[in-house]
Amino acid sequence: MYSDEGGCMESTAKDRGRIFSWIGPSQAAPGRSATAGFLLLALLSCGGEDATAPPPPPPPPESPRPTRITIEPDRIVLVAGDTVRLTGSVLDQHGMVIPDATLTWASTDPAVAMVDASGLVTGVTVGRASITAASGEVNASAAATVQSVDLATLMDLHESTGGADWTNRENWGGEEPVGSWYGVEVNEGGRVTALRLSENGLSGQLPKNLGDLAFLTELHVDGNEGLSGPIPVSLSALSIQQLQYGGTMLCTVRDEAFQEWLNAIPTRGGEFIACSEERSHLMALYDAMGGESWTNEDNWGTDAPLEDWHGITVNSNGRVTEIFLHSNNLTGEIPPRSGISRNCGT
Repeated sequence: MYSDEGGCMESTAKDRGRIFSWIGPSQAAPGRSATAGFLLLALLSCGGEDATAPPPPPPPPESPRPTRITIEPDRIVLVAGDTVRLTGSVLDQHGMVIPDATLTWASTDPAVAMVDASGLVTGVTVGRASITAASGEVNASAAATVQSVDLATLMDLHESTGGADWTNRENWGGEEPVGSWYGVEVNEGGRVTALRLSENGLSGQLPKNLGDLAFLTELHVDGNEGLSGPIPVSLSALSIQQLQYGGTMLCTVRDEAFQEWLNAIPTRGGEFIACSEERSHLMALYDAMGGESWTNEDNWGTDAPLEDWHGITVNSNGRVTEIFLHSNNLTGEIPPRSGISRNCGT
């Protein structure tokens, strides 16, 4: 049997056999052969179940999913009380940033470093903590080290006394807590209570802000022959119990209150060397010639080395060799007690 649905004839194997037998060579006639040929061609062209099917549609694109988190910066060092902001990025399976991904921030030790919902880290007390950012099941962390508020003053001491050439400078300037730095002792809050730097190759001068170490009770700098200049006046605001500076060239300023403080220290070792009279002579010049109105009065009247005072030149022994204050708005006369008898370049 034959039927035509959708423009193609369907047949069974029995039908095809009938056609071949109908057009056999012994019975073929011109008209019947033409008709049978047409039917055979139609059957062969339809192909039946062997026709090629159209390709299936492509699968829908895969939704982005978090696979990795990056944090910038991935290491931070901050002082207790200071803040640092971290930023995090969530990346998908193709390495692309997921702009609307939510990050959850947490600290492994909030007593050392806290972090808020925006990634702002606050140092609380000296120590270490990990700051974690998570999105779904993916997370990453940044290392946080909280240092003492005395860090900056210690580094000033290191720089002003030739720290790079110290005999022992273990951990100085590194990320380790200052209590692990050579010669530094701290209290539970990480504040410096003692400096033990005897015979350690210190040279130069003690920084004038050394008194910022508010909890300092012991200072040992004896045996450092290259150490010179005045003992910082700022130390007189502290309750120093031990001060050892023998074997140095440290001197004491001519200030009555400072002298009283120095004499009241329970344990003190070191020569009582008065600082050069040149400082007082220079200050007499400053006062007599309107120093407060000078065009440039940088470091005059401070504990800074004399060579750092504007217009002052010294020799290798620290003695003043030249005063050059040309065009500096000096007024008045050079006082006799200044010890200055030559032209100052006014």
